[in-house]
Amino acid sequence: MPIHIRLADKSDAPAIVAVGAAAFTTATDPITRAIFPPRLQPSGRLDPNDYLRWRMRRKVSQLEGEHTIVMVAVAADEPAAEGDAAATTPGGERIVGFSVWVAPHAPGEELKRPEPPDYADKEVLSQVTVKLNEGAVRLFGEGAGCDTWCKSPTPAMPWNCSP
Repeated sequence: MPIHIRLADKSDAPAIVAVGAAAFTTATDPITRAIFPPRLQPSGRLDPNDYLRWRMRRKVSQLEGEHTIVMVAVAADEPAAEGDAAATTPGGERIVGFSVWVAPHAPGEELKRPEPPDYADKEVLSQVTVKLNEGAVRLFGEGAGCDTWCKSPTPAMPWNCSP
């Protein structure tokens, strides 16, 4: 299956969200499970529609953000399988992966991102962000990610460069 990479645009958001949601589910990903624990879910389990709406808000903010670039991997000669319409663009391309890149920016400059939903454990989300930032500092030094392009470690966790 030949794959080509291209810059994403806003019309790709639903397909990007479908790929990300399939990759990071509460059933298979312990970080997603910790951020969206059953105790905070109104029905005792994560509502997939609410989760997809939140992922869509995040992805659109990244696609529109001045400090982010989103790239998509498109299966060039492979049409979407029956029932796989969620990962298909309006133009009929099948998105099979994506990456989010965060541009250099001033230390401490806040990157725009939507607030997490009420059913997310904001303390766990904060701890994950802190751990990712600590790892970046260990690898690259103070101000890590602020003076170089950084690939977001997961589709939903942009780097936060704090002084």
